[in-house]
Amino acid sequence: MPYTFKPSPHKSSRQGCTISAIILHFTAGATLAGTLRWFANPKARVSAHYVVGRDGQVVQMVQEHEKAWHAGVASLEGDPRVNSVSIGIELVNWGELKKSGELDFYCWPEEFTRRYDIDKFGMPEAFDKYVDGKLTRTYWAPYPEAQLSAVIKLCQEIAQRYQDITPERILGHEDVSPTRKNDPGPALDIGRIRREAFVLHDELYSDSAGEDEVPEDELSKRQGDRAEPLGWVSGLLAFLKRMRSRHAS
Repeated sequence: MPYTFKPSPHKSSRQGCTISAIILHFTAGATLAGTLRWFANPKARVSAHYVVGRDGQVVQMVQEHEKAWHAGVASLEGDPRVNSVSIGIELVNWGELKKSGELDFYCWPEEFTRRYDIDKFGMPEAFDKYVDGKLTRTYWAPYPEAQLSAVIKLCQEIAQRYQDITPERILGHEDVSPTRKNDPGPALDIGRIRREAFVLHDELYSDSAGEDEVPEDELSKRQGDRAEPLGWVSGLLAFLKRMRSRHAS
């Protein structure tokens, strides 16, 4: 998929670690340009490999073979080297909102005093969660379809490059830093991203071959396996070919 490259100085070596996960974040901001400026700011000391705008535009800021600084203090299956083993993707999104009145919502900057623009960013989505043992309704900025489609395609391409990335290894920041972070939040359907990012893999390994697929034995020959049918199969095929020729004549 097409994307532009705007380098961030906030990166380091993976120290030989294998890429095996994708971590999704929200920017807690309104614009792609604002996120790019911040990740390029020498004072920020934070970055991501990719940033995806609300319109689906994708910008790469760190090369995949390098470590981006996106997860902070985190743990993935007991391994604290989350940045070293993952690709970080930031989605431009305000994240959690605070409701005040019927249709008044506020974004997190400045202690939730910044008014959320429904006309520009869409109607917030409501979700219930337990806070201190009490069921509480929370509100979150939605992710536009163009943005979701771009993220799915990006995750699909990344997963094709790194076989250790499985559907279960596409995670949110909150999954690897549950006591510190709440992004990308419940408004992002990670289950859908996992399913659709791996559709291509499912098709490749499906039992039912499509009419455009190359037969497996042909693939084996092209890949140098020199696969040949069993002897009795070869004989049967030759017999059937002769019979078809007689009937044709």
